[in-house]
Amino acid sequence: MSDMYIYIKQQGKVLKNIIENRKKFFELVVNQFKEVKVDSIIVVGSGSSYNAIMASKHFLQKILGIEVKIHFPYSFNCYEQVFSNNSLIIGISQTGSSTETVNALIKARGKGAHTLAITAYKDAYLAEVADKTLILACGDENSEFKTKGYTSTILTLLLIALEVGLSEQKISKDKYDEYIQELLRITDTYDKLIDKAIDWYTLNKNEFLEMDNTTVIGVGPNYGTALEASIKLIETNYFMSSSYELEEYLHGPNMALGDRSYIFYLLGEGKYHKKMEKLYKYTKNLTDYVYVIRNGENIGDRRSFSFNFTEYEDFSPLQYIVPFQILCYNRAEDLNFDLSKVRYPDFQCHMAIRK
Repeated sequence: MSDMYIYIKQQGKVLKNIIENRKKFFELVVNQFKEVKVDSIIVVGSGSSYNAIMASKHFLQKILGIEVKIHFPYSFNCYEQVFSNNSLIIGISQTGSSTETVNALIKARGKGAHTLAITAYKDAYLAEVADKTLILACGDENSEFKTKGYTSTILTLLLIALEVGLSEQKISKDKYDEYIQELLRITDTYDKLIDKAIDWYTLNKNEFLEMDNTTVIGVGPNYGTALEASIKLIETNYFMSSSYELEEYLHGPNMALGDRSYIFYLLGEGKYHKKMEKLYKYTKNLTDYVYVIRNGENIGDRRSFSFNFTEYEDFSPLQYIVPFQILCYNRAEDLNFDLSKVRYPDFQCHMAIRK
């Protein structure tokens, strides 16, 4: 058993700890928002950090009522020039060593912007170059393939919205309490969710072992889930996976569909439900390998992963990623891929990805 599975199993307890200790963890951020009078947020991060930002952006905007932009750090460093003195630039790196995320905060501070680092390590490079540092309370994750760090990053951003929103009276205490109770309820579902994901993998194991391409389709917060699912499949199983926002998939990528295409749909509770259901049914006529992650009772299709997911769309990425985490881990184990090792150990050094 590799460490990746251990970290998958830890997620429920890790997330519950963050929620229960939120007042202590997030006081620093609440105070920074008061001091700066933040009128916009720019968040930079790579890989799983970027995907977590994408999964939580909409909730940040909804609760705080301010613009939230997302940038890849390298593009931010090379091209972005305009942000106000009341902008807060947030750099996220679980290890705190991502070179371009560090450089992004250096650039932002040099232009007079306010900065916040989110990292799991208080002595990380990222912490050294930021005005303030919020510790990502996921604990050590000594694996290249982040799981509990990913969900902890989503939760951290959701709680920034809630704690700042409550402090600045942008959300009522009753609504705040409702959201917190739902987040706590979600943390209690992980053991059952993981067991269900293992059963789903087992039912479809022979097909999963044969796949050499995947497309994952999501929308809204779960577009972030689609991005994360694809990157995890690539990292752990060494084949290309594509991820698309629902509408964008309809404008060209659908032309690549064939009878050996593997398609995964993230069918949640949002406004898009009917449109994605329609696409899901259509693609089943073109390929047998159509899988759906959906809320509700089992519909009798072994390729359908049905679970009583949260009905709060903004929180659903915390759960919808779990079937993919199990798929990635189990398939890699069954194919004897060594997840304790990086496939190309000299690559990060060659490209100076980390400080």
